[in-house]
Amino acid sequence: YEKLTAKFKIKKNWAKELVSAAKSAGCKYITLTTRHHDGFSLYDTCGLNDLDAPHSAAGRDLVREFVDAFRAEGLQVGFYYSLLDWHHPDYPHYGDKFHPLRNDPTQENSGRDFDRYLEYMHGQVRELCENYGKLDILWFDFSYPDKEHPEDITLGKGHTHWESEELLKTARAIQPDIIIDNRLDLPGSADIVTPEQYTPGKPMQDEEGNPVAWEGCQTFSGSWGYHRDETTWKSPEMLIRMLVNTVSIGGN
Repeated sequence: YEKLTAKFKIKKNWAKELVSAAKSAGCKYITLTTRHHDGFSLYDTCGLNDLDAPHSAAGRDLVREFVDAFRAEGLQVGFYYSLLDWHHPDYPHYGDKFHPLRNDPTQENSGRDFDRYLEYMHGQVRELCENYGKLDILWFDFSYPDKEHPEDITLGKGHTHWESEELLKTARAIQPDIIIDNRLDLPGSADIVTPEQYTPGKPMQDEEGNPVAWEGCQTFSGSWGYHRDETTWKSPEMLIRMLVNTVSIGGN
């Protein structure tokens, strides 16, 4: 997506139109993707990275516009943030199970410093928690076992490869009332569980059989990102059935 930033524009009233549609649909909040795996941020990362909306053709902080529009209408605000960054020079490329260049031998991992990447990533999360007032939800994405990382790169100093304990501590210290999902790979630390692309057959429980709060994580089509030729859109009937089935067993 990097080569498209010079063409990335967004109309002036996009956030107001979005909040109007959300309210009319009965939404109480929306969680905005502040940065996905491609590394492009919708907010000003204050020197940590220039791959962001203010440095694109959009020329402004879109997270700020989103937050202001939703708070003005009394809706709650959530931020999605990907722990991955496929663009960052210190994030492992070759051999990583999910990286688009994982099979390209020219993308070897020598010289990449994962601890330096963690410093950058933690800095971005701190910015999100500090710079936009009170947040209601922080939706991290995603964790996977260490064995799925390439073997020839050091994976940080913490208990988990994201230094998740420190990340969680930082977020809760700045935003003590925030709701955080279960994708930091820290058992027992999450406020909500997030089953992805399926609806459970019964209310969700923890390992001890206690009920847990959960939120369905679904797409309207077969793709997570923009796909010009998408042909797998779910029908309105299917979406309504998914909503009913989710709510009927205590899900959001």
